[in-house]
Amino acid sequence: MALIEHLEKLRHFYRISQHNSINATATHTGLSQAGLSKSLSLLENELSCKLFIRSRDGLTLTKEGLELLKVTENILAEAATIENRLRSLQSTKSPKKIRIGMYDSIAVYLGVELQKYLREIYPKVSLILTADTSFNLHRKIQNADIDIAIGVNYHRLENRNLHFHLLFDDYYSAYQSVHHNNSSFIVHESASDENGCLLREILKAEFKNEIVHSVQNFETLKQLTVSGFGIGILPRQVAHPLLKQGVILPLTIRSIKSFFGKHKIGVLIRKEIFDEYTDFITDIIRLGHRPQGG
Repeated sequence: MALIEHLEKLRHFYRISQHNSINATATHTGLSQAGLSKSLSLLENELSCKLFIRSRDGLTLTKEGLELLKVTENILAEAATIENRLRSLQSTKSPKKIRIGMYDSIAVYLGVELQKYLREIYPKVSLILTADTSFNLHRKIQNADIDIAIGVNYHRLENRNLHFHLLFDDYYSAYQSVHHNNSSFIVHESASDENGCLLREILKAEFKNEIVHSVQNFETLKQLTVSGFGIGILPRQVAHPLLKQGVILPLTIRSIKSFFGKHKIGVLIRKEIFDEYTDFITDIIRLGHRPQGG
């Protein structure tokens, strides 16, 4: 038997142990004597032991009852802690609307998750989503057109007006379609290595005889890679769903392996928004964290 399934019976047991009498417990709690007696009887039947010795002087805990009381006190204390945390979350100060910018491949999954979360936990908060490049989102947050920007390599841009929070590190790598083999490359026009060098320029220098296609968003890049248009240079997090579906395969290119270094996915938050709604902002950006395996 799982004790957690009998939480209400444990509450009744705890209250009875405090008064050493079903009658006194009923008087102090407003619960019926019949209901308390039934609850205690069911709990004893489930545990296959007596929890109290009954006498004219009232109820005395058995050794099994004493052991259960220790466990019950811990369970009820944990339950009270959780309840208090949930109440605290519900009372968190939150804005009427939050304007968030995300680059396209993040917006596809995180935007949907965030909207659902806000509806369930913060129903009075409206989400206004902007999908754009990391560069344009940085400009928008500087101009106060958005409150939060989620993009690439924002850790270098933190200043007295913008608060930075790291979500996860990602890595570029090469992928090809399982059905087609094309030696040209497809790369995001602003994708760069850890040192800020554009990947398209590195590819052109390394593979002078191959075509390097440049696109403006990762969703287009993904579809072109799946179709076999070329070898896609994708972040691990972007490629992960396609790998799970079995429509692309990782490709090792020894001569350029070194430039597929990590880049940081992070959040820039206007400091006035962060300072006023710290708990709320901390809660929602938690949804953006991704495990290292994708």
